[in-house]
Amino acid sequence: MSEIETVKLKNGTEEAKPLVVATMLSIKTLMKKQPIAFYDLVLKCRDNSYKPFGINGQVLQDLALLQPDGSVHGSIKNIVLSGAVDMPGGVDIGWGNPVAPDQTDTPEPPSEPSELDEQTKRLLTELHKD
Repeated sequence: MSEIETVKLKNGTEEAKPLVVATMLSIKTLMKKQPIAFYDLVLKCRDNSYKPFGINGQVLQDLALLQPDGSVHGSIKNIVLSGAVDMPGGVDIGWGNPVAPDQTDTPEPPSEPSELDEQTKRLLTELHKD
């Protein structure tokens, strides 16, 4: 049995590559369908006492980004905090590549959402090569 491949994140931690890819896909879904839930997720990762707005807690649980007790798993938190980008103006939060740029097989953070789609496809292709 082979070991699960890990990737180094921008916050210096290492997480399982399949978990990083799955989390990125969930975040992509959030940004398209529930952008306020994405915002709530980032705030919850930054401050554990933060409470998501309205039904966003359930939305995050449905995507396995929030645990049933309302906490964020440490690995998910590492991925989110490594990929969340504060946008100019201080109100909006964007999403970039959570993987540390010193890894040669990982593209730089996307500057536009369409680039995130290509990046996710590339990571999924790499994941399914094995």
